[in-house]
Amino acid sequence: MFLPAADIPSFVGNGNVDLGITGHDVILEAKMQHKVTEVQRLAFGKCALQVQVPERGPIKTVDDLAGKRVVTSFEVLAGEYFARLDDRLGFVGDQRTRIQYVGGSVEAACALGLADGIGASCMGRVSIGLTTISVSSSGSRGYVSTLEPPSDR
Repeated sequence: MFLPAADIPSFVGNGNVDLGITGHDVILEAKMQHKVTEVQRLAFGKCALQVQVPERGPIKTVDDLAGKRVVTSFEVLAGEYFARLDDRLGFVGDQRTRIQYVGGSVEAACALGLADGIGASCMGRVSIGLTTISVSSSGSRGYVSTLEPPSDR
């Protein structure tokens, strides 16, 4: 049965299906890493959370982007990444980075005035007009994985 990649961790983790294949980043985004067992990481689909900003804009580092608007389809991963950054910089309340979810066309968010930067889950791909200023190494790296429900099910 073919299912959307984002649904697979929940279906496996909740015991609705016995086996699934999806990306490690999708497991983390669904907050299902404690409810599934990654049996095998397959040797394709490498990804990481990339932070990208307009090439010709004033933002050159993630510290410059902190406290501004970030659009992503990976709210959990981007939220955790920027929360750590905001904490390091001592940002509180309205100073903190604002994460907004967009299901598709994330790359258009800056050009449309919706964001100052984007969080994209990809590796080696930079959108036209954007430049990568950071690649997260904090657990969002992933590969396509074979999943099983926990053994205590």
